[in-house]
Amino acid sequence: MDALMSLEAVGNSVTALRHFYDSVDRHARGLKSLGIASGTYGALLSPVVMKKLPQELRIIIIRKVTNNHCDLRLILEALLAKIEARQKADLATRDHSQPSCYKKEQATGATLFTGARKQSLKKQGQCFNCLRKNVMKMRLRSLLKRLKQSPEVFKENNRIICQQLEFGIIEVKEDAVDDKIHYLLHHAAVKREILKFRTYKIALTADIEKAFVMISIVLRDRNALKFLSIKDPSDLDNIQAYRFTRVVFGVSSSPFLLNATNKHHLECYRHTNEDFVDDITGADTVEEAFSFSPYFFAAQELEPTKRHIVSLSRLFYDPLKFIAPVTFQYKVLIQELCRAGVTWDETLQGDLLKRWQTLVQGLRDCHPIIIPHYYALTVDSVHTYQLCGFSDASNVAYAAVVFLLMKSSSNCKAVFVASMSRFAPLKQQKIPRLELLGALLLARLITTVSDNLEPEISLASPVLIHKSLYVEFEV
Repeated sequence: MDALMSLEAVGNSVTALRHFYDSVDRHARGLKSLGIASGTYGALLSPVVMKKLPQELRIIIIRKVTNNHCDLRLILEALLAKIEARQKADLATRDHSQPSCYKKEQATGATLFTGARKQSLKKQGQCFNCLRKNVMKMRLRSLLKRLKQSPEVFKENNRIICQQLEFGIIEVKEDAVDDKIHYLLHHAAVKREILKFRTYKIALTADIEKAFVMISIVLRDRNALKFLSIKDPSDLDNIQAYRFTRVVFGVSSSPFLLNATNKHHLECYRHTNEDFVDDITGADTVEEAFSFSPYFFAAQELEPTKRHIVSLSRLFYDPLKFIAPVTFQYKVLIQELCRAGVTWDETLQGDLLKRWQTLVQGLRDCHPIIIPHYYALTVDSVHTYQLCGFSDASNVAYAAVVFLLMKSSSNCKAVFVASMSRFAPLKQQKIPRLELLGALLLARLITTVSDNLEPEISLASPVLIHKSLYVEFEV
């Protein structure tokens, strides 16, 4: 709301008007996704938006929305129609001696280029869209070259593209002269772990299948979600431009769009505090054991090189850092290998080899770790829940850990919740500074844990302890 109120006045140029419209439309859709009806802010914002426009344009818009001057949606529709009309008029009056692609220069990021780069594009009859498309083609060919080394992955990639095209998740779309276009890169996405999972005796999860692709993208925004692929796996030069018609899994704005959509539907049908893809509910549970045996056998089969050590360290999936004291030792070893200048495929020798052998032996000697799913498994009738955090530091690293303290009339128990660790900076730091970094890490960790648990359980004021001469405090 404040951003809309603080918009600057706009001139008569098509580019300035387009930027102004995009900014107002983006903020208006943000308010709508939060469940704020346009009628609650239209009377306040419509005069503000109108005041920012040139007088000639205000008169035209007022004539079109005669019956309702306070409807921001109608004002934006009239403004968009005027902008599109001016863009078409500009295209009709431009110099047609230039190559058709170069006509887009004024409406695209090519105007950001100056000097030799801009002149080079002009001579080639290209705009920024062409330049980015050529870069995407080169990256696609590089990706396909790597995928060809794994035929099964290459085949699966092509199958998914064909399946998405069949289901209408993507569509074929070549570039048009007046399109605003953005080509997507390939991204990886990681699912967040939910701390509240262990607040129930039995945790049940239900997932919305292909949740992101259930949300459609409006037609005018689809060109921002274009990508390149091949039509035929046997012909790598037969490149086709596609665009997504649904929300893309992995794009930074997608979780917001999904959460806003979920919140809208949940508020329509039932009252809830959940904003996650997975809906977690709960109703005694078995304990689950984490065994190190598979990692020990995997380590025994590996040649002791830097590449294989890094590969082994990535096998540990431990988002809450239950086994951080074990896995962090591998990170320390990898850091020492980098400092020693060991190459990726060089076999370890001397002290570094002994360190590796000690770590592998440690995996064999580690007993399985029992992790109860339910925090209060052995505590009945808990009347107080309290988070207790500890942090410490050394010359190598600093770390923080959070426990959940549960008190009942008969006993008291503390269970591990989560931990975090960080390497000390490569530049030598004094211990007091590292102690303070550990305290900061603890404060951030306990805040995250508290935010995740409080909707399910009522927490007393947390206790944060740094057992050292330099920092000791309680909140």
